[in-house]
Amino acid sequence: MIGDVRDHLPGWMLRADTDHWKRLMRATFRVVDNLFDKIRIARLASMPGQVVGGESFANVDALALIARDRGTIKGKVEPADVIAARLRDWHAARRAAGTYPGLLYALRAVLSPAPATVRLVVGGATTEGHWWTLDGTGLRYQATDADGNHFGVFWPADGGPAEVDPSVALEWNWDSHYWFDGANPDVARVWAIVYAPCGGVELAGEDGQFGDEQSVFGEFEAGTGDKYTIGTTATVGYVEAARATCSAFKAAGVVVSHIIVTRSPVAFNPTNPSGGPRPDGWWKHHGKIVDDGAGGYERVRARSDQGRYWIGTV
Repeated sequence: MIGDVRDHLPGWMLRADTDHWKRLMRATFRVVDNLFDKIRIARLASMPGQVVGGESFANVDALALIARDRGTIKGKVEPADVIAARLRDWHAARRAAGTYPGLLYALRAVLSPAPATVRLVVGGATTEGHWWTLDGTGLRYQATDADGNHFGVFWPADGGPAEVDPSVALEWNWDSHYWFDGANPDVARVWAIVYAPCGGVELAGEDGQFGDEQSVFGEFEAGTGDKYTIGTTATVGYVEAARATCSAFKAAGVVVSHIIVTRSPVAFNPTNPSGGPRPDGWWKHHGKIVDDGAGGYERVRARSDQGRYWIGTV
C-alpha cells in the first residue's frame, strides 16, 4: 500500500529533507493569517463601539455605510469617534425623529467637530413664535401664543430636573404680506438657525461677496474636490449634509423652509427685540419693491444681512 501511495506522489514530496514541507506550511499559514486578519479588520469596521479609552480606530471605512443603514447622516468633517458614538445610540435618535428636539439634536451633531448653537422656530401660517434652542447647556423651548400667553421649559444637558422658562418669545413673521386668498402658506413650516463658527474650518464664517475678488464661490476644495458655496465658507457637501439631516429627521408633512446661518450671537434671539432685524412679513424673497418717494419704485434688501439663507427641504 505504501509503495502504491509513493507511486502517486510528486517528486518534491519524496525528498528526504523537510525544508519543502516547512515552506508549504509557512505559505499555508500566511494565507490563513491574512484571511483572519481581514476578517478581524472587517468586524472592527462594522462595530461603531470599537474605540474604547481613547484608542484609535483600526478602520473607519464602514462608518459611513453603517450610518446610511441606520438612517443617520454622517457630517462631512465629523470625527470618527463622534459618528461612532451616534451610531451606538441610533435607536434613541430614530425614536426622536419626527420631533423638533430630535431634528435639533441630529442637526447639531452633523455640524461636528465644533457644533454650534442651533435653533428651530415654528412659523407656519401664523405670526406666533415657537422657539427651540439647543446648545451645550441643554434644550430650551419658548413660546408666546396669539393671546399673549407665554410659556417655556429648559431641560439641562446634565440630566437635571426641567425648569420653567417664563420669558416672552417674539413672533416670527416670515411672509405675511404675501398671504392672500389661494396662496396661504403651509402651516407646517419651520426655520433652522445655525450660529457660526462651527464645524471647524468648514463653516468658519461668511465668504466674500460675489465679484469682490475675495469670494471662492465655485472653486474646488483642495483634497476633496468639493465645491465652495457663496455667502459662507461652507462647501456644497457640508450644506447637503445639513439639508439631508433636516429631511431625514423632520416630521412627515413638515417643511424646513430655510437654514439660516449667522455669525452674530445675538441675531434672531427669541426674546430680545434688539437682537437685530427679524422677519417683518416681507422675507419671502431676498428683495422687495418699495416706493422711493420720488414717484418711482426701487428694489431693496428684504432680509437681514446678518444671516445667510440656505434653502431647506422641499
